[in-house]
Amino acid sequence: MASRRERSAITTNHQASERTLPLPLDIIAEILSRLPIEDILRCRSVCKTWYGLTKHRHFFNLQLSQTFYQAPRVILIPKSQNSVFLLDAKQNKVREISLENMNRWNLSIMGSCNGLLCMALDIFPNPVVVCNPITKEHMVLPESATDFHFFDHHVGLGYDPWTKNYKAVRVYTGTSEFCQFYVITLGESSWRQLHAPYRVLCGGTEGPVYCEGALYWIIDRVFHIGNEYILTFDLRDEKFRTISFPPNMRMPRYNPDWYDGNLQLLNLAGCITLVQDECRLMHVWRVTGNGDSGFSVLHYTCDMCVRWNVFSRPVLIGMLSQDSFLLEVSKFGMHWERDLVQYFPQRKQYSNLQIHGLPVWFRSSCFKPNLVSPVDASLFGL
Repeated sequence: MASRRERSAITTNHQASERTLPLPLDIIAEILSRLPIEDILRCRSVCKTWYGLTKHRHFFNLQLSQTFYQAPRVILIPKSQNSVFLLDAKQNKVREISLENMNRWNLSIMGSCNGLLCMALDIFPNPVVVCNPITKEHMVLPESATDFHFFDHHVGLGYDPWTKNYKAVRVYTGTSEFCQFYVITLGESSWRQLHAPYRVLCGGTEGPVYCEGALYWIIDRVFHIGNEYILTFDLRDEKFRTISFPPNMRMPRYNPDWYDGNLQLLNLAGCITLVQDECRLMHVWRVTGNGDSGFSVLHYTCDMCVRWNVFSRPVLIGMLSQDSFLLEVSKFGMHWERDLVQYFPQRKQYSNLQIHGLPVWFRSSCFKPNLVSPVDASLFGL
């Protein structure tokens, strides 16, 4: 519910209209905040009251809080990255969202958090842009000075629910056995260096995975031995921790020469999950817990009944329903045409999603669309 100050601000702007409505404005805001983002945008055309209500910063916070309890959507990122496609799997359709005014530098999308996208160049450290593709708002982060040689980098975005601040973390990979980590809180004027004696997998354009107040990376096993497989960064205390797998558990096998690496880290239904596909088997390591209470790991294997190979490989995107996964499947190799497939592990069945308007090539990312302004997030916190 709205605070007294916020409720007063909304009511003052719409006193005349409120008398004609059968419900109080804060109840209407509560109802509208639970709708899909497309319906909220359509509701703005109903009347001036609803338009003003859904443009208020309190409504942004209310709608954001609702997304914490909703299943994430999926965005499809084409090669050009001048637009993204928001998937509606239930209705088998996509909506193209242009990024042209926000991505005039031809940046790559490296991560997302609470409806905000984090974009950067593949090779050069600057600029780094945080944008909301729904509202078309964006901000450019302060430049990061690099006085060292690096050959790869990526940037991730996370949200600290305790301070309600967004933070960007970037990783540089060079000739050293360790990566260099830097962090900045949106609204700060400079990046701060972090110290972590680890090297993480940093290939391609995908950054770390965000989950409940922390960012996660896969530890590069070429440089580290032991049972530590995942590096986590707590956005509240800005400390690194590692997640170790029990020694009696089947361990992931990282093979960088097997179709560009076959380990995948993702946020699956609110749990950090490490996935490895191995021919017809999909090995899953599901992590529960946090840095305060400790982590535990559960391993299970799914028989996918298909012998995947270098020319046709699955990438797990997320859960489409309680009993099915959404897969991204390449037809003739990682750089060729792709399909979206629904997989039912218990029934061992596949269903090809016939969605009109899909880009020929794309990569997928989970996404929670909302109305959060990156500029407001940097000034006030959300």
